[in-house]
Amino acid sequence: MRDNRSNIKVVPVIEPGSYSGKAEGKAVDTAGYDSLTFAISMAEGSSSSGFDVAMEHSDDGKEWELVRPDNMLGEVGLDAPFGYTGGTTGQRRYVRLSLLPKGKSTKATGIAVMAILGHRRGA
Repeated sequence: MRDNRSNIKVVPVIEPGSYSGKAEGKAVDTAGYDSLTFAISMAEGSSSSGFDVAMEHSDDGKEWELVRPDNMLGEVGLDAPFGYTGGTTGQRRYVRLSLLPKGKSTKATGIAVMAILGHRRGA
């Protein structure tokens, strides 16, 4: 079996914690990689139906715009404790992801988000 360690980079996007409001993700710099996948993990037993996923991208990390739905990969709905993997087919250098509660939420949910950069150039 071959390992993939030399070809990927894992970046924390939303630190593990309990969130009842918007969980704002850190920007991910994709320089040197040709693919990006977000992995969202929610605490077991949490109802993930109370969140929407917003993905934005930027050329400079300062001016952001929403990723068009036809450039998003994966399912935006969060249905399980490890409820979403997806990314973007866009060509922008910076990408960020946020989780937004649907309606008025007061119950905190355990969430963590990681970005997995893959297909390292020059590997």
